Amino acid sequence: MCIEFGDIPIPPYHIQLKHPSHSDTIGRDKPMDRPRSARYEELHHIHFWQEGCVWEDDDGYQVQWNSTSDAFIIYSYFIDKDGDHHFYIIDILLDNAHNIIENNEQILKWVTIAKEFRLKNI
Repeated sequence: MCIEFGDIPIPPYHIQLKHPSHSDTIGRDKPMDRPRSARYEELHHIHFWQEGCVWEDDDGYQVQWNSTSDAFIIYSYFIDKDGDHHFYIIDILLDNAHNIIENNEQILKWVTIAKEFRLKNI
């Protein structure tokens, strides 16, 4: 099944609450909402499966929103002047992701990387 989301990089919240992910190793996908510059540069984090995660039961896979871990992929997203979509993987946090993502200094480093990539490719 393919669900069309238009010009947004992630399934909307209400879709993630209803459906499993399209991949059994990718979980909750969420934009970063602070600081404001992270929102402007379309920074996101997506949970990915790690040892110990339970994302399925006897009924099958959980909905995407409930598929969480302490490992994230940090990425940015933008649409260029030609209408092409760009996803840029900035960092992979293999553990302790929830603590790292609370560090504003670290987030601002990711914002800088995302902005530089966007400006080179817009």
